[in-house]
Amino acid sequence: MPRSEKIPNAIQNRTYSSLPQKGKEKNSITSYRPISLLPILGKFLEKLLFQRVNFTRNKQNVLHLHQFGFREGKSTNHALRKFLDVIEDAKEREHYVMVISLDIQGAFDNLKYEIIRKELRKLFTKSNISETLEDILSNRKVAIQSSDGPAVWKQKQGCPQGSCTSPLFWNIVADEILKTDWPKKFIYMYSPTIAPLSSVGELSENWNSTQVSPSKLLRIGLTKINLIFQ
Repeated sequence: MPRSEKIPNAIQNRTYSSLPQKGKEKNSITSYRPISLLPILGKFLEKLLFQRVNFTRNKQNVLHLHQFGFREGKSTNHALRKFLDVIEDAKEREHYVMVISLDIQGAFDNLKYEIIRKELRKLFTKSNISETLEDILSNRKVAIQSSDGPAVWKQKQGCPQGSCTSPLFWNIVADEILKTDWPKKFIYMYSPTIAPLSSVGELSENWNSTQVSPSKLLRIGLTKINLIFQ
């Protein structure tokens, strides 16, 4: 299949199940977490592709140093350690520190396929592996069981939870945010949370330096953003 760069539809069509989230209203659609169930052969192929791309990505060191989510050998502890290093350095210099936490709601659900394809082409030379990854995005169909049988439709955006390629696609796309010019800021990312951190001598200068332009986030095709100021 990787040689032909095409994946048979039968092994990439998915079935969705919704799991209720504890402590949330049952009559709200946002209270349920959609889980994508892929045929065994489809899971096996995605895992092989994931491992191959990860090997190439790590060998070429293409991801930003401050991206900690969904990466082997990285964790919240590493992200927190980097945060503390900046804060401790600021304290020694008697500087102010301000952090803005940007929680991207529905990050996987709102990823645009054309953005994923663009970033894949920037990172990887055209090959049977990269072309097969693009084919995964070209003809995705999902099904939900109903009282009248399965309801099937073509998926035009979003990466399903439960697929090993979803965090891979997210990291590749979200890396564009970290590589964008953020004057006077240290930018850290863990999963769909982005944290610009600023350290300067004057409080007014600090506030100005932490301003976040939505255009930097719109560059990766995301529109649903919840800002939490800390």
